[in-house]
Amino acid sequence: MMWMQAFQNAVGLVSRWSQQALPRRCMWRLVFALVLGFGASTAQYVEAESANRSHQEATATFLSGVVTAKSARILQINNKNYGLHNEIRVQDEEGRIRSLNDLSRGSQVQFHVKREKIDQLILILAR
Repeated sequence: MMWMQAFQNAVGLVSRWSQQALPRRCMWRLVFALVLGFGASTAQYVEAESANRSHQEATATFLSGVVTAKSARILQINNKNYGLHNEIRVQDEEGRIRSLNDLSRGSQVQFHVKREKIDQLILILAR
């Protein structure tokens, strides 16, 4: 891991500087700054991994498909009809709120079925 090597390099620098005639106060400030920087970068890494894992877990029960037809209360995905829940939540893969009007024939989607109706739908945007 890259951060581990950077930390080891920093420890080596501190070790060399401690053998030189640097004032103790300056050395401790440097050690504090290195530990603080290491902690902040580790926290960012953990937060990013946690967000990625929670998104994967949240979409694990979702089905994927292509919209093949659409009407007011029925959405056909992969040639199979699904009713729409009264309070369906539609968003894109970046979490922005969308509406059923954003769907068209050929749209890539991920969806969650609850009580035989789609209650959540994620629109996969073309890139």
